[in-house]
Amino acid sequence: MATEHLDMQMMQQLVVDPPYQSLEPKVSYRPRYKSTGGMITGIIQLLCGFVVFVLGIVCHAMNLTMSMAIIGVWAGLGFFALSGVLGITSSRRQTSVIVGYMTMSILSAVVALVAGCTYVYVVCAVKDTCPMLDELHFDIGVPKDVINCSRQAADIAMNGTLAAVFFVELIVAVIGSCITCSGIFCNRELLVATVTTDDYE
Repeated sequence: MATEHLDMQMMQQLVVDPPYQSLEPKVSYRPRYKSTGGMITGIIQLLCGFVVFVLGIVCHAMNLTMSMAIIGVWAGLGFFALSGVLGITSSRRQTSVIVGYMTMSILSAVVALVAGCTYVYVVCAVKDTCPMLDELHFDIGVPKDVINCSRQAADIAMNGTLAAVFFVELIVAVIGSCITCSGIFCNRELLVATVTTDDYE
């Protein structure tokens, strides 16, 4: 009886797990994610964020049109630069980072599209301002010293450059989101899980 009781205790202490349960993933990554493309688009987005940030500060300092909105400052740091950092980090092919990069790229593309169109409108509006003032001078005799178009060239140059950078960011962000989307949702069966050696013991 004592032997049978001891055998029963030993059987209760034994825990038999199926082999697949011991292989719990610790860190997942995507082997077919194009990490080089993600890194390149990330670097470009980081550069766009830096350029937009600097130009936004310069426009604000010069008190140019739309400078009070400081779009370049918050868009450059809050969206483009963050997307760039995630894009560079996504070269490790970790799923969480790739998803974060895809999300920020989509948001950056939306921000870049809206901001780019806004600055194109500003450039067109500023370009038409001085001819309208000249017409007022000739038609109703507005004093010439009231018309100040000396900063028109700077306004057009700075806002036009910002618009161009925003559209570059738009294109790169769309490419980055496509790369990450294909890396996440394509070939999902090839998800690889890194497992510690303790899981095999």
